[in-house]
Amino acid sequence: MQFKDTCLFAKEIRKISLKLVYQAKASHIGGALSMADLLAVLYQDVLNIDPLDANNPQRDRFILSKGHACVGLYATLD
Repeated sequence: MQFKDTCLFAKEIRKISLKLVYQAKASHIGGALSMADLLAVLYQDVLNIDPLDANNPQRDRFILSKGHACVGLYATLD
């Protein structure tokens, strides 16, 4: 999904995160909600990524060490 407005993208990440946590009936929603803005900025404006060219050696890599907040990352990549 591509958004013109990073704030709208962050809202969508939050919505999807809530939906995922509700469906799973488990997870740490606070971490996912608190990093939605960060993920929106990174994936919308900062990171050099192209899902259609995943083998590009010049692409950026994002490592999430805050594993209990992975729902936010899943929502971002949805």
